[in-house]
Amino acid sequence: MALEGNVEFAQDVPGDWQEYAGLDLGGLAGGYGWVFPKSDHLNVGVGSWKYAGFTLRPKLAELCRRYGFDPTALTNVRGHHLPVRVPGSPIARGAVAVAGDAAGLVDPLSGEGIHMAFASGRLAARHALRVLAGEAADMSGYQRAVDRRLQPELTTSRKLQELFNFAPPPYIAMMRRSEKFWLLFCHLIRGEMTYLDFTRMIGPMRVAVDFLAGAAQCRRMTRVRALSPLLRGR
Repeated sequence: MALEGNVEFAQDVPGDWQEYAGLDLGGLAGGYGWVFPKSDHLNVGVGSWKYAGFTLRPKLAELCRRYGFDPTALTNVRGHHLPVRVPGSPIARGAVAVAGDAAGLVDPLSGEGIHMAFASGRLAARHALRVLAGEAADMSGYQRAVDRRLQPELTTSRKLQELFNFAPPPYIAMMRRSEKFWLLFCHLIRGEMTYLDFTRMIGPMRVAVDFLAGAAQCRRMTRVRALSPLLRGR
């Protein structure tokens, strides 16, 4: 889930914010905070796993104060769900298919969905043309293409999300102190390297990543089950 709002550019907003973006890592369960410059305002927001959604409003206010913005002055505050697909779940039936966010093709680690929206849209268009031309009976080929070409990237992203959020401090310390690790992070968020490229690069350490990510997910799900009665009472 995410909650965001806008800060209008004014005299009390430092001019550097027109050129720089801010990422606030390690303070939200399953997500992060951000400050992104737009043409005439700043977009300020926070995201987290769904079970921690009730913390987003105070976290957004806290983020604003940290960067010197008045949280009560935010405009167009809105929240939205970030759907993350369970691998293998149906996204096509008969002549109907869904793509992008509607198909849950959101990057779990970054919460970004535009890249996969374009990628899945192209695949959907290609298979829709085959259906219209009578070359295919339905859109099932589209789902197979997504499972084969896009889902592995999202599954790897989910593992890295679990791993990072299990213990953020070591990774943040590495970003601060290791130029190589920081450049690797930049390559990932700029799209110059895919998550699969990253796992290929680390070689045999992929086994450790898979194991630790699985352990982190089990721990998180145990915590979610423990919190469920409290969350239902909200």
